[in-house]
Amino acid sequence: MNLGPSLLNLTHRRVIKGKKNKVLIQKYLSGKIDWNHKHLKEIKDRIRVVLRHEQDNRCIYCRRLIKVDRRNVSEDIEHYLDKSKPYYKKWAFTAVNLTLSCRPCNFVKSTKDLGYLALRNDVNIKNGIGRFRWLHPYFDDYHANIEIRKGWVYLVKDNAPNKDAAIKMIQECELDKVEQVEKVSERIKLREQRLVELSLLALRRKRYDRSKKLLELICAEKNKNWYDY
Repeated sequence: MNLGPSLLNLTHRRVIKGKKNKVLIQKYLSGKIDWNHKHLKEIKDRIRVVLRHEQDNRCIYCRRLIKVDRRNVSEDIEHYLDKSKPYYKKWAFTAVNLTLSCRPCNFVKSTKDLGYLALRNDVNIKNGIGRFRWLHPYFDDYHANIEIRKGWVYLVKDNAPNKDAAIKMIQECELDKVEQVEKVSERIKLREQRLVELSLLALRRKRYDRSKKLLELICAEKNKNWYDY
């Protein structure tokens, strides 16, 4: 299942390149203000809005939907190359280093260094398979490398162009544990799907009373589980 974009576009670059924003960003890069300074809030909020649209409201790593919650508690502006590392701070507002992730994925990723030694002295973030530890959201086609099956099972494709990075991302971002996290929701969906299939089968066999009862059961199930997934 292809969830979200294969590669991200750079539409949020226009926010970063705004004259007023460039002045504030330079203040951050020079150490005059920190990441949480109130003057950066408007820039970050605008970046969030554009990235949400670009990512179809999905986490860049696990591809689950991100709820637009109070004070953005369900999401983080994700720096692929962690801004807390002195040699990556220069790219804190570089378009190809910015994505949105869900809070759990950002927590698991933490401050992992996804770059490579030579990159630390580079002026720009450059493309190239084998350069980055995980799939890069702007350089690596997510869906060409990873398949997501129903039940949130993540598999590296046999012909993945960047197989090593895909394997590391699944393991180190703990995407192989999402199946257990979503287990209850998946069980509910499978039960409801089975009831729909039985109802359609009854209709085809002209067992209308049985189909009606099954439809009533489906409605009851949905009402019971309305707040659960």
